[in-house]
Amino acid sequence: MVALLMWGGWSRSEEHSIVTIFGWSLGGFILAMVAVIVGLLTGGPVGRFKVAATRDGASLETEARP
Repeated sequence: MVALLMWGGWSRSEEHSIVTIFGWSLGGFILAMVAVIVGLLTGGPVGRFKVAATRDGASLETEARP
């Protein structure tokens, strides 16, 4: 990103837009990672997944560990 900004020949407003886009993307990635971690900590992993696809449609069943 530093090389993109240093040697890209961008104007100040374009540099600001690039930094804003990268910042929001990084923030969204971090937020998604935190959501997954919190979800696993609170709910725990599901014991078993069963996926089936037939002509009638697709189904997903979960079964908790005993």
